[in-house]
Amino acid sequence: QSLASDKANDLITKYKINKLPTVIVKGEIEKLNLEGFEKKEDALVFTSIKPPYFSIKENKVLGFVSITQINAKSCTQCESLDPLVKQFETSKIKIVDKKVLDVSDAGAKDLIKKYSITKVPTIIISRDLGAYEDVAGQWSSIGSVENDGTYILREAAPPYLDLTTNKVKGLVSVIYVNDSSCKECYNVMDHKTILARMGIKVVNEKVVDINTPDGMKAVDGY
Repeated sequence: QSLASDKANDLITKYKINKLPTVIVKGEIEKLNLEGFEKKEDALVFTSIKPPYFSIKENKVLGFVSITQINAKSCTQCESLDPLVKQFETSKIKIVDKKVLDVSDAGAKDLIKKYSITKVPTIIISRDLGAYEDVAGQWSSIGSVENDGTYILREAAPPYLDLTTNKVKGLVSVIYVNDSSCKECYNVMDHKTILARMGIKVVNEKVVDINTPDGMKAVDGY
C-alpha cells in the first residue's frame, strides 16, 4: 500500500507503525517465528527496519548522513580520521555528503566557534546519525550530541592540534637507558616496538648507557 492511501493510513494507525517501508503478515501467525517481526494485534509487523527509512512521526526520510572533517594542514603528524569515516561507510551508514575543511577555512572557523571545538582533527556528523541506533548509542564515549542533534567527535587521538593553545599535543620524546655491564638484561629497544603498538608517536629518541655521564644525567633528570 502507498502511504497516501486511506487503507495504508488505517494500517499505520491500527498497528502503531513508526517507520516505512514495512511488512504486515496476517493469518495463522501463531505458527510463524519471523526474525525482525513484532506481534501487534492480529498481525506480525516488521519493525527491524534499517535506515534510511521514512519516519511517520517526522514525516521525512531519516538516515542520510553528512560528514564534515576538520583537519589541520599545519599538523603533518596529526592522526588522520579517514579510517574512521571509512569505518562508518563499511558499517552501512548512508553517507550522502562529505566535506574536508582545513582549520584555517572560514567554514571551519564558523563550526569551531559554533560547537566550541578545542581539538582537531575532528568530524562533525549530521543529526541523521541518530537513525543508526547502534552507533548513536555509543557516541557518548567519544563525543557529544549538540542541542541541534549534531554529533561532534571530541576525543581526538593524539597527536592533535589543541586549539586553546595552538600547539600539537601527543608528540613524545623517548630516552632508552641501557646498562652495558648487564649481559643478561633484556634489550631496552624492545620498548620501541611496544610504544609503536600502543600508537604513541615518537618524534625524538636516543639511547644512553647508565655507565656514562649522559646516562647518569638522564636518570637524575627523571
